[in-house]
Amino acid sequence: PPLVMASSAVNWSGRTERITTADDAKPLIEAIKAAPDASEIVLSGNTFGVEAAGAVAESLREHRQLQRAILSDMFTTRLYTEVPIALGKFSVVLAQLPNLTEIDVSDNALGKNGAQAFIGLCSARPSLLHIHANNGGLGRRGGRVIATELLQAQRQDASGVAAVAGINEENEDDQVDSSRPDLPPLPEGIVTQLQTFCAGRNRLEDPGATALSLAFRTLSTLKRLELPQNGITPVGICALAAALCHTKGLEVLNLNDNVIKTEGSLALAQAIKELPRLGHLNLGDCMLGAEGAEGVVAIAGALETGGNATRVLRLLDVSYNDVDNEGAVALARAVAVQSELERLELNGNLIKADGKEAINAALEAGGKTDALGSMSENEDSDEEDDDEEEENEEDEAGEAEAEGDVDDLADELQKATIKE
Repeated sequence: PPLVMASSAVNWSGRTERITTADDAKPLIEAIKAAPDASEIVLSGNTFGVEAAGAVAESLREHRQLQRAILSDMFTTRLYTEVPIALGKFSVVLAQLPNLTEIDVSDNALGKNGAQAFIGLCSARPSLLHIHANNGGLGRRGGRVIATELLQAQRQDASGVAAVAGINEENEDDQVDSSRPDLPPLPEGIVTQLQTFCAGRNRLEDPGATALSLAFRTLSTLKRLELPQNGITPVGICALAAALCHTKGLEVLNLNDNVIKTEGSLALAQAIKELPRLGHLNLGDCMLGAEGAEGVVAIAGALETGGNATRVLRLLDVSYNDVDNEGAVALARAVAVQSELERLELNGNLIKADGKEAINAALEAGGKTDALGSMSENEDSDEEDDDEEEENEEDEAGEAEAEGDVDDLADELQKATIKE
C-alpha cells in the first residue's frame, strides 16, 4: 500500500515490509524527515530489526511535536530477545519528546523484558497520558514490572514498591534485564498523569492484577482501564475493585472474559458506588451469575441507588453471564435511572419472558428501546417449554393421524377379503 503522509502524521502501517538494517529503513527515515511537524507516527504491520529500529528512532529525535507513537505489531518473526532491545531504542528517543501523550505497543511479544523496555516512559515523560499494551504476553511478571514503574512515577514511598515485590512467586526471577533503556527521571515535583491503561489478553492473572492494583490505588488521574481476557479470578478482581474506589474519575472499565463470580461482583459493586463518571462498563463473559443472582443484583443495585454511582452510563455489557430472571429484574431497575444509556448487552443469558418484559419496559419508559442488543443466544426456558409443548402436540397429532391411516387401511383390507 502507498505511504499515507498527512501534514500531521507519518503512516507506514500495513506495508508488511521486513526492515532489518539501517539501509532497509532509509525510505521510512526520509518520509519522517519530510514531515518535521508530524504529531503521529504509525509503524504497525511491518517487522523491524534492532539496527533498523535504532535508525528510525534516531530520525524522530527532532520531532518535538510528536504526540502519538503507534508501535504495535512491528516485530513479527523477530527473536524474542530482540524485541525489548529494539523497543528500548524507541523509548530512549521518545522520552526526550516533550509533547508525547500516547504510545501503543500492542500485538508484540513483550513479556517482562518488553515491559521494562517501554513502561519507563511513565517515569521519564510527564506528558504521557495513554498506554496501550494489548496482546503482549506480559504475564504475571510483566504486570509487576509495570506496577513498580507506575508507583515510582507517582513518587510513592518504598512501601508500595516493596509490596509489589512481595507478590513474587517462589522461584521467579525478577532481575532487571540488561536491555532495559536508561531513561531520565521525572523532573522534581512532577508525577505521572496517566489517564488510559489498556492491557487486555496478557495472562496477567491474579499476581499481575494484584500488583497493578497497588499502582492504580494512587493513580487518581485514571479515566480508562481495560484488562479483558487476563485469567483474573475473584482474588485479583477484589484487589482491583479496592483500588478503583480511589479512581473517582474513571470513565471506562472493561474486565470482559475474566472470572468475577459472586465474590468479585460484590467487591465491584462497592467500587461502582464511588465512580460517578463511569460511562462504559463491560463485564461480559465473567461468570457473574454462575453461583446465583446475588452478584448481578449487587452490581445492578450499585448502578441504581449506590452512593456516588454513575448516572451517565452509556454502555453496559453483562452478556454471557448466566444472568437469570432475578438478575434481569434488578438490571431493569438499574437501567431505568441511566438516562444516557445507548447500549445494553444481555445476550447469552438465562432470562425468561417476565425478565425480558421488565428490561423492555424500563428501556421503553426512558425512550431507549433501540439500546438493547441481540438476544438471539439467550436461553429462554419459557420459550423452550412452549416449543417443546408445540412439538409434543404436533407429534401427538401425527401419531393420531398415523393411527387413523392404519385403521382405514385395515377396513379396506377387511372389505376386500369379504368380497373374495
